[in-house]
Amino acid sequence: MTGYSPEEQAAKEKQAQEREQRKADKREFTARLKAGLLTQEELEEHEKRKAHNRAWQKEWRDKRKAAEPPKPPKPLSQNEIRKRKSAGLPLTPEELAIYEAWKVKRNNQHRAWRENQKTNAPTTETKKDRKSA
Repeated sequence: MTGYSPEEQAAKEKQAQEREQRKADKREFTARLKAGLLTQEELEEHEKRKAHNRAWQKEWRDKRKAAEPPKPPKPLSQNEIRKRKSAGLPLTPEELAIYEAWKVKRNNQHRAWRENQKTNAPTTETKKDRKSA
């Protein structure tokens, strides 16, 4: 047993039928829109409804953003920090630490590259080597 009186049950069924009819109307409208079969008045009404929805959504977004605390600024990337340093712009202590760590890493990479170049370089005979031989 549903627990509803016959009048309440009939009202619920009527609401369900109206809901299904609205869904069917929306599906039919969307199909006609995609097929390009809408009249000029229907297109204008559709555009007006879309513009109204956009305005309402923008207003709602703005209200929601106003209630949120502002986001902290994004930290600069290593590349941006290097550009600021080379331009002579001031850096925060955190940015300076990032820059120094990058500089140490690059120096170590260069040292390793140079050692590799020295060990893999072909040995050439020098004048001193020729004299001793």
